[in-house]
Amino acid sequence: MNPSASTNELGTVRKRDGREIEFDPARVAGAIEKAFRAEMNLAEGQPLDSELAADIGTVVDQVGQIATATDRNEPVTVEQIQDVVEIGLMRLEHFRVARRYILYRTEHARMR
Repeated sequence: MNPSASTNELGTVRKRDGREIEFDPARVAGAIEKAFRAEMNLAEGQPLDSELAADIGTVVDQVGQIATATDRNEPVTVEQIQDVVEIGLMRLEHFRVARRYILYRTEHARMR
């Protein structure tokens, strides 16, 4: 298989420093899971409720749809991914987790 074909199928993400990397749904899922764990005060090893895991999967799928859209002329940006995550969490009525995610994002933007 041609490596560039693989990248096109998975989509490309433009990082804040301008680098372009292959879209990795596991990274998105991990970030969302951390927000849930922080909000629920769960240790890293504790399993999430199956409904929450399903909701995380739904949001990751939404991000994947924009990252892998065949009509994209440009890579998706980290900021666009984060916007989709926030909206997806709110649509699923995880408002406190979305708020935590937004605050974390804002805090890190200030640090940069």
